[in-house]
Amino acid sequence: MKAYILLGGLGTRMRPLTNLVPKPLLPLAGKPFLWYQLKLLENHNFQEVALGLGYHSQKFQDALARLKPPQMKVEVVVEDKPLGTGGAVALASPLLTDTTFIFNGDILTNLNLSAMAEFHRQNQAAVTIATVCVPDPQRYGLIITSEDNRVQEFREKPKGLIKKAWINAGIYLLEPEIIAQIPKGKDYSLERDFFPLLIKNKEPFFAYRHTGYWLDIGTIFTYQQAKQDINTGRFTP
Repeated sequence: MKAYILLGGLGTRMRPLTNLVPKPLLPLAGKPFLWYQLKLLENHNFQEVALGLGYHSQKFQDALARLKPPQMKVEVVVEDKPLGTGGAVALASPLLTDTTFIFNGDILTNLNLSAMAEFHRQNQAAVTIATVCVPDPQRYGLIITSEDNRVQEFREKPKGLIKKAWINAGIYLLEPEIIAQIPKGKDYSLERDFFPLLIKNKEPFFAYRHTGYWLDIGTIFTYQQAKQDINTGRFTP
């Protein structure tokens, strides 16, 4: 399997911290945040990883030598203009010729990637999405599933829902045949455009429930929370 990490975002919700440093390179307990995502992949024996870059792309390339595990092959794909999550995956499709994990570049987690991959195989899924339960789903993508965990509905940032719910955890497992269906060369969203289309077309689209640590560090508040969680041992890489 391969992994592709989406790192091209502007990090606007974390300015001024991201004016000069892209969000995935901000320090957490003395290491750039991206190190933690690469460490998770190393823990599950990934040897091929691609990075989708845009904003301050050269800073990522300069940092790679000290970030990546020695046995890991890391390639980069640079967007000339923002393409959204789907467009970024389509741009990298020539590299993604195997079953591929897609990571949003701001997720800190101890998700069991090996167990998720086994779940994906057992269900003969075309796409599997990791989900977590949060007390307020309004900032995220709400996932509605059947009893067998097949995704039935995807609501991006639902308004007015304040009870606990399972949401998109920002980590997906896609088969190459599905990746090939994503339109190339345009601004296109996995969450708003592609996932609803999969449901409409009745593709084998499943949700894997993660009950361990998970945090979206996309705001200054959650970035500070991540620092505290690492320092106190609540999260360990």
